[in-house]
Amino acid sequence: MHNITRLYYERCLKLGLSPIAHDLVMDGFSVQLGKHFYHFRGGFTPFNDIASTSIGMNKFSTNKLLAEAGIPVPNAIAITQGDYKSNNYDLAEIKFPVVVKPTWHSACGHFVVCNIKDKETLVAYIEKNIKHQKCLSIEEFQKGLRSYRVLVFYNKVIGVVERIPAHVVGDGESTIRKLIKEQNIIRKQLKKTIPTGPIQIGEETKILFAEKGITLDYIPSKDETVPLRYICNSTYGGTFTSLKTDIICKENAKLAIRSARALNLNLVGFDVLCEDISKPIAESRGFFIEANTDPDITIHEKSINGIPNPVSKIIIGKLIQQHPFLYIAKYFSNHPYLSLFSKTSAAIALFLAFLWGLHLYAQ
Repeated sequence: MHNITRLYYERCLKLGLSPIAHDLVMDGFSVQLGKHFYHFRGGFTPFNDIASTSIGMNKFSTNKLLAEAGIPVPNAIAITQGDYKSNNYDLAEIKFPVVVKPTWHSACGHFVVCNIKDKETLVAYIEKNIKHQKCLSIEEFQKGLRSYRVLVFYNKVIGVVERIPAHVVGDGESTIRKLIKEQNIIRKQLKKTIPTGPIQIGEETKILFAEKGITLDYIPSKDETVPLRYICNSTYGGTFTSLKTDIICKENAKLAIRSARALNLNLVGFDVLCEDISKPIAESRGFFIEANTDPDITIHEKSINGIPNPVSKIIIGKLIQQHPFLYIAKYFSNHPYLSLFSKTSAAIALFLAFLWGLHLYAQ
């Protein structure tokens, strides 16, 4: 079972929802409450409709819809295979340096290259990759900003994680090559519980090394940090730190909630670049980069650093909130040997829930 799915599954077990595993059928599980079936697969949940999910997975569509809603986003263009074949695109619409990424069907930073500084390099990348991608998105690169994942669930920010690109810290004796090897041994062990991949040398590494005039045989001084990638995905060597949710200022939280509403997503993880998530973007510099419609909750609950945040409890709790009668009935039907006192308590709970339902209906 997928790591994200397993977190949801285990949370359902703890809450007494009796999830039904379907590993062979859909590599996920289902929860039944009365006549209602709720399915979980990977990071996909029953809380978003399929149209909004599909749009949110398109990076260019997301960029433009957020821009229309007044959310700060990087200037961007998109080139389809058809555009490329007919030479129907204009790179003059965007300023260098740029980021190139697949517009959809991409995850974990695959095929993303940041800080492309000139047209010649950009065209070479497009020529190499357009045949493998239906569409490529090109965005103006935002340098010198910190990266955050902001998790929004039903108009509330429930999680904040800072994401840090792959890097090594010198000891004054080892080469970068050796430091990477040592880090990858540690990361291999971590992969058992959290989504980490090995530090990999890529196109971005070449750009970073060229700026510094170094190679893999360079020996960093003690405590010297050497960045190896721009993308911060943990699958490419990045790390992450779970932060207290209240670290995000009210202004930025409102921006995230507005962004979720603009995309009609009840559960979404936004990749946000800014100077400091605790300071209003409007008063500094910041951008909403992507929307993740199947957000990875493991980075919140099983963070490499920081404070674990059990966001699955809030998310799965929504099912209980939607079906209080059915949940209580299911819970006690799964415990047939409960004492008479417990059953009396259940009856009282059902009666109070019924009165509360009448009150809500009357509003």
